[in-house]
Amino acid sequence: MNESTKSSKEGLPGESTRLISNDSGDTPPDKEVYLHFDLNAGVAGDMLLAALIDSGVPREPVDEALAAIGFKEKAFSLERVNKGSVSSLHLTISSEAEATGIACKTYSEGREVIQRSDLNQILKERATQTLLSLAQAEAAVHGTSVNEIHFHEVSGADTLIDIVGVLAAVMWLNPIKVSASPVCVGGGVVETRHGSLPVPAPATILLLKHIPIVGGQDHKHELATPTGASIIKNLTHQFGNLPAMHVNGIGYGAGTIDLKGKPNVVRALWGTAFPSHSDQDNRDNSKDGSIEEPLVEMRANIDDMSPELTGHLCEEFLKMGALDTWITPIIMKKGRPGTEIAVLLKDSDMAAFIEKFFSESTSFGVRWNPVHRRRILRKNEQIETQWGMIDVMVGYLDGKMMTVSPEYESCKRIAREFGIPLKKVYRETSAAWVAKQCPPKF
Repeated sequence: MNESTKSSKEGLPGESTRLISNDSGDTPPDKEVYLHFDLNAGVAGDMLLAALIDSGVPREPVDEALAAIGFKEKAFSLERVNKGSVSSLHLTISSEAEATGIACKTYSEGREVIQRSDLNQILKERATQTLLSLAQAEAAVHGTSVNEIHFHEVSGADTLIDIVGVLAAVMWLNPIKVSASPVCVGGGVVETRHGSLPVPAPATILLLKHIPIVGGQDHKHELATPTGASIIKNLTHQFGNLPAMHVNGIGYGAGTIDLKGKPNVVRALWGTAFPSHSDQDNRDNSKDGSIEEPLVEMRANIDDMSPELTGHLCEEFLKMGALDTWITPIIMKKGRPGTEIAVLLKDSDMAAFIEKFFSESTSFGVRWNPVHRRRILRKNEQIETQWGMIDVMVGYLDGKMMTVSPEYESCKRIAREFGIPLKKVYRETSAAWVAKQCPPKF
């Protein structure tokens, strides 16, 4: 960490599995949650984590995740401080955590710590990807490979604590969307082991490529760290203004230095989606516990685009929070074979998706139609199988179970671990669930 050291639906956005157990008595939000970060004073991993805890995320799931990677004692302490008259939490890595000897000087060392841990597989993959992004940026800047780069500016403890801690806190919140303001990167020059570097540092600005940033020439400090930038890059669906929502949690994570003219804090806000009148009427009129919601279906017909680019576009849509996306082969004018790319989204996200269509595809036009969707309530549960616990998604209508679907990532992990066909895991997981609900009568 440097001077700017700063102190929350599919587990992470895109997952629907809650990945960290919680024995504190606190319960995660049971409604669809939006999470937003104000990054007007920059971003660092410890600031993000402190802000999430200050907003109401309990420490227990965070400590549990950190214990799973080897930090058996409290890995960090929190202190209430004032930054620009704003009461906030400042996070400090404990001496016990530093003394564990857990290494993250290279990507391979950090990856090994994560992969050999007891973390849920999805959390392992997300943490590994965040660390990989950091390594790729550092390697590109220094003209070497990911496996050869050394993280000179970070210690063995703080990088892993920041990444795993933030992801665990976000998974407790289980948001359907994570957004953030443009990132303030600071200005001036920072001294490193590689000598004097401009702010933002080369690795940081590379990580923030294609992400909106603002300078801070009045603040001659490094306000965005590489670790913080990598977390935000891999966590956030979209950047911009605070989305419409009923705010339930507000938290401030403090940096170490004092900035002139504004508090050196990251602010985390989370709450439930703020429905339109028609959406509220649809929810209120639902007598069976299902939810009807207005959505937008957006499409474009394309006949001159590489399949690799098409697949990439669909991946980008999902990262942005698309509810679904699909590709349909079609025959276009003059008998040309083409592709229809479609995406299902919330109407409030239209502008961002239209821009993504034009920036990532060869289309000169995009069309859309309002649609309505009714969906049943979903609940994440687990079932005991001969191979251990497996995650399942259960659908309920009017309090009655209607469908159950084994979670792909959980089943894939079991299939790989035991060397068995994935379809066998699916089949026997479904059978175990049915047997649990309808035990045989003797």
